[in-house]
Amino acid sequence: MDGSFPTHIPVDQLVEVTMLSAFCASTYIFLMASYYASVVDSQSELIKEIERHQSTLDDLKSAKDEAERANGAKSEFLAKMSHELRTPLNAVLGYSEILLEDAELDGNGAQISDLQKISAAGKHLLSMVNDILDISKIEAGKTELYVEDVDVEKLLDEIEMTARPLAAKNTNAFEMIAPEKIGVVSIDLTKLRQAVFNLLSNAAKFCQNGKITMSVSREDIDGRNMLVVKVADTGIGIAPEALENLFENFAQANASVTAKFGGTGLGLSLSRNLCRLMGGDLTVESVKGEGSTFTVTIPTQVDADSADAPMSETEVDTILKDAAADLRKFADGDAGMAAATAPTDAPTVLVIDDDRDYLEIMDRTLRKEGFRPILTDQPDAAVHLARTVKPAVILADVLMPDVDGWAVVEQLKQSADTAQIPVIMVSIMDEPDNANVDLVDAFITKPVDTNQLLRALQRFKKQDAA
Repeated sequence: MDGSFPTHIPVDQLVEVTMLSAFCASTYIFLMASYYASVVDSQSELIKEIERHQSTLDDLKSAKDEAERANGAKSEFLAKMSHELRTPLNAVLGYSEILLEDAELDGNGAQISDLQKISAAGKHLLSMVNDILDISKIEAGKTELYVEDVDVEKLLDEIEMTARPLAAKNTNAFEMIAPEKIGVVSIDLTKLRQAVFNLLSNAAKFCQNGKITMSVSREDIDGRNMLVVKVADTGIGIAPEALENLFENFAQANASVTAKFGGTGLGLSLSRNLCRLMGGDLTVESVKGEGSTFTVTIPTQVDADSADAPMSETEVDTILKDAAADLRKFADGDAGMAAATAPTDAPTVLVIDDDRDYLEIMDRTLRKEGFRPILTDQPDAAVHLARTVKPAVILADVLMPDVDGWAVVEQLKQSADTAQIPVIMVSIMDEPDNANVDLVDAFITKPVDTNQLLRALQRFKKQDAA
């Protein structure tokens, strides 16, 4: 052999090579066909799986939307009913206070005891209604923050004045621990005060012959300067299994606690929601039989925009006027005004309200306090009436059939004859939600706290005398 390739290959050798090549090619084609078939099957299964996941996702989205609609409807219903419950409660509390004062003057001990029970039950019901309304507003994203600069030292003095007699009811000692200078913080004062009072009230209720301690400090937490308020007690404590759901609406430690101490289980849920609304939180540590410590943490500079947008004036008016149209039953009789007998030199108070029970309560209350009330349930004639009698103070309801109380105030302030008359707005709504709020001198929530109303009236009475 000289190393060159052969120029001729025998046929029998070509047959073997050809058959081997054909077999290899067939095997390759078979394997590739099987591979691509499995790929196609896998792709088909993947597409089906994607479609199943998409269907599940669509179902979940639909369920989520339905749940949100249901929750919104629930919150709106609670808001309507809570507001409307305040109307009869206003009459219950008002009349019970008037009858209680009369019974005390007459020295009728039996009636005093009964009336005190009626008043206490009415106030308890009012507290429950207020809690439900607050929670429903937060859940519906209708709560607005009113951030203001607050001197913490003055706030603590106010809280301590209320907390000491509260703790003493169950013979508890109360201690306030705070540095001398905490300074000023920018927070929603009303919401913080409400959350802290809920905690102090719980501590006083579940602790007997013990000690309640409230400590306040400023701390840097996760890069933010926070106001930290701790309320600790040596009371009954909370079992570990009850802590998980403690902040749920209507949740309490157990049935025996509810039976013994009462309550609705709304206070802690509301307090946590209020703290979170301000960018903070409410946490708890507890040992059963030894006591509990609740800790409020909120930023010292609360962002007013952190809360959801408040309900517009139109939405509020529409919801509440619709509810009023469906639920309120007005007394029969001619509409008009009534002037009570009083000394001619007594300060005149014009009361504008469509609720005649409320007008009667105001008539008796104001006469007793040395005012001369003029009552009207015709808000459309209120401006003309004010120009005629020139009252020292005007009490006006916000929500009245066919007439907006704010519109009445605007007309009063635009008239030269009535522009200088102080106006106190009274409403079943919690907070003023109107651009004309700066036109009024005070805003009081129904059911009216008689002492709060009289303090405001006495201030204007002194101004009028001067």
